[in-house]
Amino acid sequence: FANSTSGHVYWQKGDDYTGDPAQEEQGLNSVFESDESTVGLIRKMTQLIEDH
Repeated sequence: FANSTSGHVYWQKGDDYTGDPAQEEQGLNSVFESDESTVGLIRKMTQLIEDH
């Protein structure tokens, strides 16, 4: 998980690393910790997979 930063959209030294390329908007291809609905969905689907 990574936390979003305010004031800029591209990765800068000291920012959490999301896994997105530095030249792309951070969060474009990843999920921020604060995105509760997406994190919840990932957890739910992971549990369904583990149960099978």
